[in-house]
Amino acid sequence: MVLGISLSEFPKISQIRQRSYRQSLYFRIGLFFVLFAFALILLIYYLTEQTSYSQDTFMDAQEAFFFSQLVQSWGNPPDTLKVRSSLSNLKLYGSLSKDGEKIWSSPSWFPPDEYASYSDSEDYFDLHGIKIPLYISFGEIITDNKVYTSTYASDGNYEFLLGLEEEIPSEVATNFIPGSIVTVIFVSLLFIGIRNYLKPIQFMKNRIALLEKGDLDSQIPIFSEDELADLSTDINQMIFDIKDLLNRKQQLLSEVSHELLSPLARIRLLIEMLPDHKNKERLEEETKFLKGMVTNLLMSDRLSGPYSKLELNEINLHEVIDKAIAMITDNEAFIQVKGDIPEIKLTIDDTKITLALKNLLDNALKYGKSDKPIEISAKLKNDWVEISVRDFGRGISQENINKITEPFYRIKEIGSKKSGFGMGLSLTKKIMETHKGKLNIESEIKKYSVFTLQLPLK
Repeated sequence: MVLGISLSEFPKISQIRQRSYRQSLYFRIGLFFVLFAFALILLIYYLTEQTSYSQDTFMDAQEAFFFSQLVQSWGNPPDTLKVRSSLSNLKLYGSLSKDGEKIWSSPSWFPPDEYASYSDSEDYFDLHGIKIPLYISFGEIITDNKVYTSTYASDGNYEFLLGLEEEIPSEVATNFIPGSIVTVIFVSLLFIGIRNYLKPIQFMKNRIALLEKGDLDSQIPIFSEDELADLSTDINQMIFDIKDLLNRKQQLLSEVSHELLSPLARIRLLIEMLPDHKNKERLEEETKFLKGMVTNLLMSDRLSGPYSKLELNEINLHEVIDKAIAMITDNEAFIQVKGDIPEIKLTIDDTKITLALKNLLDNALKYGKSDKPIEISAKLKNDWVEISVRDFGRGISQENINKITEPFYRIKEIGSKKSGFGMGLSLTKKIMETHKGKLNIESEIKKYSVFTLQLPLK
């Protein structure tokens, strides 16, 4: 649910398009927020440290002065009864040493480990000019299970080490970590909010991807009244206009094809009714040529762009080959099926694939040697099925192989009477691309040419 709109109503648009995360707008926005949060946390830490350092050292200097007075009040040598009473009141552990040897402690196990100092009374005098009668330092006694905040004091030959009974959490734990967590939560919520607000951009991107695949029916969901909603509405209207334009174009093509093919049918009927004449056969060839040109032009236009639709159905491979051969009525005897055709079923638009195969057979008959039959074969190769048409004609140069699949391109050869209008191979290539397949061409001059249709099995 996005802003009260159920995305289940738009299953195609709501699908996330697969792409590199580094190219994602949301990734870049997220990265910006991560860097922003990191910089903000560093700033908080810096300000906390800078603002608290001077205040903390001044208070430490005052505390050292009072500890110095406290130690002096115990006497020299110290009265351990006074020491015990003071430590009990202040909730402190303590130990007393003379000339480096412990002579008293409360409790008896204190201190458990060595003492580490991080500041002393000399530092406080340098920083704030506060004179402290005795040498005082602050530090820690660190054990495996606990950290004791400790104070060291020296009064002549006597040394005191005092430690808090309870562990005091550091400023990092009490201030910095909670502040950092709040910052991360705030930035995350802000990112989620912006990502949710920019959701229409994702819908637009997915809609354009569907448009590239030929989907003219899906709509971008509209769930606000801002500029992004206006843009989504405009895109929906643009796609509707494209669909309407394409429908009008298809209707025009249908009417034009009818208007062109109907007179051609009548002309062919009239030719059949003519008495035998030397030009009758030529007239028949010209009408067949014209009909083929119109059919290929219309089919080529339907397959242009991403909006072509295939009428897919399941059919046996050998049926497709038989249909293509049957369409070559005048030269069927010159076509030879070589090898066994695999017994497999293909999910294809069999009308278009049959037309593509027929174009290859027509091309081979036109340019192959009349004394050698055209060979057609099929085989399975990995996840593909390959249908090949081989002729033994004059062959094709590499330069022409790279061009003959372009619309209206014809190989110019001096003295050749064979003609065409350069649409057969172009149409065949479009049919294969529409099926996610390939058209491969191999040839050797004056020896052979092989045209192979590669169709994916899945």
